[in-house]
This record gives sequence, structure tokens and C-alpha cells, in this order.
Amino acid sequence: MDDRTKQVVGEIVDARTALDRDLTAFQQRVEQEANWQAQFHKHTWLVLGCSALAGLLISALLPRP
Repeated sequence: MDDRTKQVVGEIVDARTALDRDLTAFQQRVEQEANWQAQFHKHTWLVLGCSALAGLLISALLPRP
């Protein structure tokens, strides 16, 4: 292989490494944002309000005896 080919292969390897690193960081962020416990600690009142609203909505949809 000539020098230009080695340079291109090196650039491809560098790009793949950077992409793997970025995807790993993105996956960790998505997992953290999807974790309800982390969201509860971050937005306590919003989570409590949504759960109360969901409870009211479900009770309104249930038939009355």
C-alpha cells in the first residue's frame, strides 16, 4: 500500500473510533433520560403532578357502582 492508501485507512479508523465513542455517549444519555428514577430526582414535582393527573383520569374513566 502506498502512503495515500494508509492515510485514508487511518482516517476511516479514526472516524469509526469517534463514531463508536459518540454512539456510546448517546446511548448512555438515552438510558439516563429514560430512567424514571433519574427523572423523578430531576423533576420531582412534575412527576408527582403527572401521576396525580393520571390517577384522576383513570378514576374518571372507571364505571361508578
